[in-house]
Amino acid sequence: MNLPLEKGTGTFVLFLVLLFVTVSECKSKKTPRIAIIGGGIGGTVCAYELSKLATKSGHDISLDLYEEAEIGGRLATTNIDGHEFETGGSIIHVENKHMANYVESNGLKWKSVPAGHSTKDDFGFYDGKEFVFVSSESNMWNIIDLIWRYGFDIVRFVMSGDVKTMMSHFKRIYEAQDKHIAFNNVHSLLSYMNKDFPHLMKVELKEYLKSKGFSDHFIDEFIYVAINVNYNQNTNIPVFVGSVSMAGAESGSLRSVEGGNKRVPETLLALSDAKLIKARVESITLRPDSTFALAVDNASHIYDYVVVACPLIESSEKNLKFESFPDLNIPHIKYQQTVATLVHGELNHTFFHVGSPEKMPNQIFSVNNALFYNSISALTPVVFDPKYDNKVFKVFSKNVLTDEQLDLLFATRNGFTSIPWLAYPLYDTQDRNLSFVLHNNLFYTNPIEWAASAMEMSAISGVNAALHISERLKR
Repeated sequence: MNLPLEKGTGTFVLFLVLLFVTVSECKSKKTPRIAIIGGGIGGTVCAYELSKLATKSGHDISLDLYEEAEIGGRLATTNIDGHEFETGGSIIHVENKHMANYVESNGLKWKSVPAGHSTKDDFGFYDGKEFVFVSSESNMWNIIDLIWRYGFDIVRFVMSGDVKTMMSHFKRIYEAQDKHIAFNNVHSLLSYMNKDFPHLMKVELKEYLKSKGFSDHFIDEFIYVAINVNYNQNTNIPVFVGSVSMAGAESGSLRSVEGGNKRVPETLLALSDAKLIKARVESITLRPDSTFALAVDNASHIYDYVVVACPLIESSEKNLKFESFPDLNIPHIKYQQTVATLVHGELNHTFFHVGSPEKMPNQIFSVNNALFYNSISALTPVVFDPKYDNKVFKVFSKNVLTDEQLDLLFATRNGFTSIPWLAYPLYDTQDRNLSFVLHNNLFYTNPIEWAASAMEMSAISGVNAALHISERLKR
């Protein structure tokens, strides 16, 4: 039996229904809160790309980027004698599509001379007693001298085209990201480029080259230089990262940004919708409702998505803490220390057994793993000045150099500064298929460094994290 409603009751019920529907719609349209932890290339690329993707798809997002230090991460400059010089990542390969696009599409400019190089491009290989090779202005004489030193291994290596073939396969990642394909782990990302690439992370470069018939002499000097100057390690690193390193040794293919490479992450952040919060995130806690609480300055901030874009370093007390996660497998990585020492002064030509200062090459590469330095390069400031006298040198070493060691290398020193970096993973061939997805809606960019550490690799991983979140926002 239906009882009649009292007067006004129907209107009240309709009001409740409308209120319930309105509240439900508001809940369903709640603006997602996203946190990015780290203001280096990976974090700022993620912020920039995520802002673009959200705008394109019509999603409103609330985006915070946490960075307690300077924006740029391992891209940084320091002042010597009134000029700024690169102390971190200093070169960008011409075929690095993301980095090139961020420079050329956002009002930045390329320097006429890369910031990690002098106006003179001469270089020498030094074995601790003498220069075993010094380049000249004649390419023909350089080829003759290299063949004299390394035989036809050098010709075979150049003619093989292995590095160029790898780079052509590498470019497939851009096709995938243009199609909004996101990858869950390092192996799946590399496999998209080439199904054999994950295997190349498990094979030592030296053994691989020896299997191709290259001599120990060629590998231990010529190949070693490229690995040592780029990764401060030896030829026992995996083939994949070794190939990336050798691609990065093509001097004619390298560029840097006017004003410093850190201008790229600074610009990306400025063009994104992210709010910069200058603070350190102490921990991430998984809440019962599957959101995340970030502990910052004794306060808790709640987010729906979190991107960890800073390295989680093996045995480091400064690592983020993860609370209340069931069976969370955090891929901590051991990093190789590299010290960049910038010196304003004159090289000691007598230490290098050279007759006069004028005969010293502007770039010196060690071919002896026992030496206390890896390389010495004359620098130009990040704002290029053709009249600059090239009297600032960058010395790469594994450890902080002592005054005694600096006095051996330099006849005069008007000033210097040392910057220690945990610059890249300490590579081995252990099979590590590290994940970009730590937990549902929790992402990590730095595992890509285990394949190879480079600005472009970090950019690829930043885009990958942005694609993961963008796809989830559509659900």
